[in-house]
Parts: sequence; structure tokens; C-alpha cells
Amino acid sequence: LDVNIKWHKNVKTNKDYQCGNQERLIEEANEKGYTSNYWGTYLQWNKLGYKIKKGEKGCVIFHPARVKTGKLDREGEPKYKEVRKYFRVFNEEQVVEKEQVVNDENIILLAA
Repeated sequence: LDVNIKWHKNVKTNKDYQCGNQERLIEEANEKGYTSNYWGTYLQWNKLGYKIKKGEKGCVIFHPARVKTGKLDREGEPKYKEVRKYFRVFNEEQVVEKEQVVNDENIILLAA
């Protein structure tokens, strides 16, 4: 394991990505030339006062989750199954502060 690797983190939680997502984000960052290691979903960036730049595409990653199957086990307890929840994250270099977003007439749009 290379100790010089810059681990990719979630912008909201500041936690490292896990479950193979780290490799996916390293690959995406290298491919796109991103130097930032911070990533977040559209909603996370929005809540922090940022907008995704027009035309930017997110990187698909997953989070393991447990969901009820609707069935019961022998003890009458609900059964669960392991699934992956997929979502898109955007690198810090794909966002701008809401106050910096400019429309076609060069009028600065203020944050809501």
C-alpha cells in the first residue's frame, strides 16, 4: 500500500471513501486531472453553498446497505439482504460557490 496516496474524502463527513470507491475515485481524478481529493453528492455540495458547474458529469460510486426482504426468519425476525446503493459524486474542482454562478446575461445569481 502506497503511503503517499492522497486518499479521497467526502466533503461533508471528511471520511475516506471505502469499498472499492477509493480506487474508482483515484482513477477518475487521474483521468480528469483533478488535484483535489474532496468529493460530494449534488445535495451535499448544494447544502454547503456550491453548485455543480454546467456540463459536469459525476462519478458513480456505491454504498453498501441492508434492506428488508419482506420475509421473516425462523424466529419471526425480519430478514435482510445486502445491496449496493449507487449515487454520483462530484469533485471539488467541478463546483463553484453559488454567488459566483453567472447566467447568460452576466448577472450574478445570489445564493438562495
